[in-house]
Amino acid sequence: MMSPRAVCLGLLVGAGLGLASYPSTFLFRNTLLVGNHLPLAVLFVLVVLAAGVNPVLRLLRPRSVLTAPELLLFYIVAAVTAGMGESGFWRYLPSYMAAPRYYATDENGFSKFLLPHLQPRLMPGSGPEDPAVQGFFEGLSAGQTVPWAAWI
Repeated sequence: MMSPRAVCLGLLVGAGLGLASYPSTFLFRNTLLVGNHLPLAVLFVLVVLAAGVNPVLRLLRPRSVLTAPELLLFYIVAAVTAGMGESGFWRYLPSYMAAPRYYATDENGFSKFLLPHLQPRLMPGSGPEDPAVQGFFEGLSAGQTVPWAAWI
């Protein structure tokens, strides 16, 4: 049986780690919290729950101890949820937004077949030569500032 408290705890921890992953990875340049084969931050919380919280609960409220299946379910839900925030979203979203316009050529047909089906407000710039798009893939010139308006 799926435990609602394990799912809720997993979603809560996963969402928190997902939110913390962006500043941790991109602002502080730390190692990935979750984006590895073994999501370290989720594993840390699992160890804290199993070795720290459960013994205290066993003494104070024995009926509230998280069971092994609940801990496993918590781990799965937290790892998947946090992974979406770190590996599946922040790492790839900017390039997904800019790529259709940058790689649109007459030869590949992106301009004719792909771009008409995409929301223009979800993509920076107006074409492959646009400074926001070109600067993202090729880098900015010395002294050039990031064209934030195109990305917002």
